[in-house]
Amino acid sequence: LTPSTTYNFSIYPYSNSGATIDYKTDGTVPTQSEATAASTYNAGDIVISEIMYNTPSVDEEWIEIYNASGSSITLDANWTLENTDPTTNYTFDGAVTIESGAYKTIQMGTSGAFPFTPDLVISGSSNKLNNASSTITIKSEGVAIDVVSYSDSAIPATDGDGPSLVLSSLTMENSDMTNWVASAANGGSPGTSNSVTIWTSASSTDMSISGNWSNGAPSSSVSGFITSSTSVIPQVSSAVEIGALRVASGESISIQSGSLKIVGDIVLDGSMELTSAASFIPMSSVEGSGSATI
Repeated sequence: LTPSTTYNFSIYPYSNSGATIDYKTDGTVPTQSEATAASTYNAGDIVISEIMYNTPSVDEEWIEIYNASGSSITLDANWTLENTDPTTNYTFDGAVTIESGAYKTIQMGTSGAFPFTPDLVISGSSNKLNNASSTITIKSEGVAIDVVSYSDSAIPATDGDGPSLVLSSLTMENSDMTNWVASAANGGSPGTSNSVTIWTSASSTDMSISGNWSNGAPSSSVSGFITSSTSVIPQVSSAVEIGALRVASGESISIQSGSLKIVGDIVLDGSMELTSAASFIPMSSVEGSGSATI
C-alpha cells in the first residue's frame, strides 16, 4: 500500500464457499476507511547521479547515488533497488549509511578487476546493467524515491567508449536524459561531485570567464552544459578547451574568434555559429539534432 493514502473498503458478507458462495447483495453494504502512515522518505531524497552501464572492455558496471534529504540515511531492509534489464531486485541490509550531501557507489556487476572500491556490492551475475538501455528504481517502504531510464542513444560516447553518464546538476530532473552528459574523464567520477559546470551568463557572454558558469569555467577535465536556463548566448573569442559539451535544444553557442577544442564528445541539440576567424576542434563524436552555421 502507498504511504499517506486513505483506502476505502466495502465489505460484502457471504455464506457458503466455492461454487456455491452466496454474497449478500441487499441492504446497506458495510464500509470502512483507513489511512496508511506517512512514509519516512520522499521522492528525491536519494538521487541517482551517475551511471556506468558499459565499460570499454569487460563489464565493470556501477551507479552512484547522492543524499539530498538533509539528514543521514541508512540503507536498511526498507530500501530496495530494482533494475528492469536484466531483472534485478535487491534489498539493502543496513550496511551502508549515506550522510547528507554525500555520494555512495553501488557495484552492479563485474567481469574482471573492479577499478575502485565501491561502497556496496550487489553480488551475483557479472552484468546487472544492460549495455543499451534499462530503468533503475530506488524505493523506500515501497515508495519510488528515484527512477532513471537510461539509453545508449542519448549520449553515444557513454556506450563503451570510457565516459560514464553523469547528471549535469543535482537539482535537475534526472529522469530527463537531456539533463545528462558524458563524464569529462574516462571512468567517470565515482563517489565524488560530477565534473560538470552549467552556463549561467552571470557576468558576461565570455565562455572563458569562470563567473559565467555554475562550477567555474570548463576545462579539459570538466564538461560544460548550456541549458535552457539562460537566453544569453556564450561566445568564444580565445583558445578554450573543454572536456565535453552539451548544447540543449533552443540554445546556441557562438565562436567568434580563437578556438573551441572539445576533448570528449559534443551533443548539439541546439545551434552553433562559427565565423571564418575561429576554429572548432572536436576530438570525438558530434551527436544531436541541432545545426551549425559558418
